[in-house]
Amino acid sequence: TMTKCRGCTNNCRLTINHFSGGRRFITGNRCERGLGKAKTENKMPNLFAYKLERYFGYEPLDEKIQPILDKIITKNMSDKQKLKAVYDYLMQSSYIERTLLIPQSKKQYAEQLYACFIIDNKYGVCYDFTSAFKYLTCSLGFDTRMIYGYHTNPAGGAGEHSWAEIDIKGTTYIFDPAIEKILINEGYSGSSRFMRTYNEIGKYYIFN
Repeated sequence: TMTKCRGCTNNCRLTINHFSGGRRFITGNRCERGLGKAKTENKMPNLFAYKLERYFGYEPLDEKIQPILDKIITKNMSDKQKLKAVYDYLMQSSYIERTLLIPQSKKQYAEQLYACFIIDNKYGVCYDFTSAFKYLTCSLGFDTRMIYGYHTNPAGGAGEHSWAEIDIKGTTYIFDPAIEKILINEGYSGSSRFMRTYNEIGKYYIFN
């Protein structure tokens, strides 16, 4: 026989097959109500709630940054030593590719989340490394900029990339902890991307 389930406004059309002994086989129902049962709780993960938590569930960035600076910065450090201390702190994190869920239309807020991610998880991509460097050094009084562009690849072409800039005494310096980490992983040593000018390594960088 055929009938309609009246359990909700969907009004599912049910096909009921009757068997001996009063047994029935019901098809066409979208939930347990078609079987005469109460609808069970949906235990599937709520991706909307998850993304909401990832976007807005971070504690204020300042509360994460200050304890780090208290550990790595001393009063007698020069400006260059302070920058190097922040840079070396980020070198303790790993460069691991990850999916970026934050839209670029929210770039200013996204940068804060990038910084929070690498501080919390100790790994990230160029956006995470650079944003953490930016906010840590800005807290020390530097006017650090996060630059979006491309970095050339040894095999040819270029990939999307982000690095930091700071103007010091009329000279613009590059700080690129993400590429530094990649170079270290590939066997290169030394701070080849710490406080370098565009005249020195600018050939590797392409602006948007």
